[in-house]
Amino acid sequence: MRKILRKIRKRIITYNANQERNEIVDGRLKSILKILDDGYGHKKSFELQKSVNADGNPLPWFTYPAIEFLKQLNLTDKSVLEWGMGNSTLYFAERVNDILSIEHNKEWFDLITIELPKNVTGVLLLTVHLFPSF
Repeated sequence: MRKILRKIRKRIITYNANQERNEIVDGRLKSILKILDDGYGHKKSFELQKSVNADGNPLPWFTYPAIEFLKQLNLTDKSVLEWGMGNSTLYFAERVNDILSIEHNKEWFDLITIELPKNVTGVLLLTVHLFPSF
């Protein structure tokens, strides 16, 4: 990620002849990196290859603005039906009353159910082919 941003930064600076403008652009890129890395945990997600915040806590694969919106809501009395288990399951388990989560991949189901909180009910639903494969 940093390598890509370095290339973008280099191109932006190359196209800007004005030194003052270069400093502004450089400052903005540093701010963006800091927000992504330290604020949202983008760097940690990249390193761990799973969606987490800066503290390593699970996040759903949503945009950061969507996550910010969800943080504002009081969901403690809500129930969630989720198709596909993962970090979103762990994220919402801390914020809602209960979750019914349906998963189709047995290997993933066996792996993720080890760490499920008590308010999550996981269901393994193996694929049923209603139509013949061609």
